[in-house]
Amino acid sequence: MNWYKAFHGLPYDPQLAVVAKRAGISRAEVLALMIALMDHASQNNPRGSLERLDAEKLALALDLDVSQIETSLQALRDKGLVAQDNTLSDWAGRQNTSTDRVRAYRARHRKHLRRNGVADDDAPAVIAARHARLRGRDGSAAHEF
Repeated sequence: MNWYKAFHGLPYDPQLAVVAKRAGISRAEVLALMIALMDHASQNNPRGSLERLDAEKLALALDLDVSQIETSLQALRDKGLVAQDNTLSDWAGRQNTSTDRVRAYRARHRKHLRRNGVADDDAPAVIAARHARLRGRDGSAAHEF
């Protein structure tokens, strides 16, 4: 996966103002730090982890001092934005993917097909036939009411 989700309100999060004040850097710099942390966490294994974070490289990338990065990271921990296990807090919740929703939908759909007497092996053909009916003969989308 080559992307991650940023949560609504991130630039306005008052906790970032506290982190900025404690670290002696601007809110914009803390926001840049959070984006860099999310980027690192997204690429890490397991996802969400800040293990192997190099404060010196991060300081160079953000044009900050290493001490400001370290102070900021501690402030982020103190505010609960970085968890005790060195992961971004609620990473899984904020990065929820459609996978769980799709699995639930497919399970409901299979249950519906079974209730209507369609065997699991026949389900793809039934679905394809329904899609063909919905498309219409000319390939344009038709509506089923």
